[in-house]
Amino acid sequence: MAMADSVLLKQRNKHMNAMAAIIGMTLKTSSTSTVISTFPKLKLSCCNLTILKKMDALRQNHDQMLQNAKQQIEESYKDGKFGPSSHPGFSIPFDNIHVTIGRRHMTIAHQNQDCHWVNHIYVQNRVSGNYLPASGCSQDIDKLDNIDILVSSQDEKKQKFEYGILVSHFLVEHFKQFEFLKKVCILHITHRYTKEMGTKSVKMCPLGQVK
Repeated sequence: MAMADSVLLKQRNKHMNAMAAIIGMTLKTSSTSTVISTFPKLKLSCCNLTILKKMDALRQNHDQMLQNAKQQIEESYKDGKFGPSSHPGFSIPFDNIHVTIGRRHMTIAHQNQDCHWVNHIYVQNRVSGNYLPASGCSQDIDKLDNIDILVSSQDEKKQKFEYGILVSHFLVEHFKQFEFLKKVCILHITHRYTKEMGTKSVKMCPLGQVK
């Protein structure tokens, strides 16, 4: 109630700011531990013990999704056989996060910080490679003829066609003279896994940030 009254009083008169000044000076000059001990007295937060209990409750089973996925993969590969029914596997995409924290008033304890983090997440593969043979190479490289691996004329025609699609995307995107052709451009080059890659990724579990 006192905190609500102080907010209302400050809205009526900017000079009636005793509570706001106390909070501001506490945040400005005190350490984190001082703020944690002061704010409960002002009824702005819970005491430190309650905060720790709440943190313990929130972090219980925080990695349960990851543990379940790990168990599922282990169960599917327990017999040592790979097949279409096996788990499709997973990928760990990541992104770099660069943050610069500048101090308005620098001290020995509070310097400018240049943070570089990596945020990563566990994502289930949309395309499974379990149908591929796991017994090794199908043929010895010494017995492999060049004609078997060289591109054919049909492959060259298909490649030129796909290059044309990519170039058309660039032209309609960066040249105003070709914007009117944007509606007739081929948006996606179809391939064997078009349907699978068109579905939304299954994000199993965030893995946090690495500093």
